Amino acid sequence: MPQACDRHLHKAQGLVEIASWGAIDALAAAICGSTQLRACVPCVEKAVDIIHVINGDAE
Repeated sequence: MPQACDRHLHKAQGLVEIASWGAIDALAAAICGSTQLRACVPCVEKAVDIIHVINGDAE
């Protein structure tokens, strides 16, 4: 797997967080099936739970 240079390594956590929120938004929209701009709150919460399980940080 490619590694970031030391100069940019500090950005990694922020970029991962941005990417995960994009995944959460997309997953929530798929779960919700809503034609609205944003998924409903319960579907966003379900998406967050699923992403946590996938990332291995579920309780």
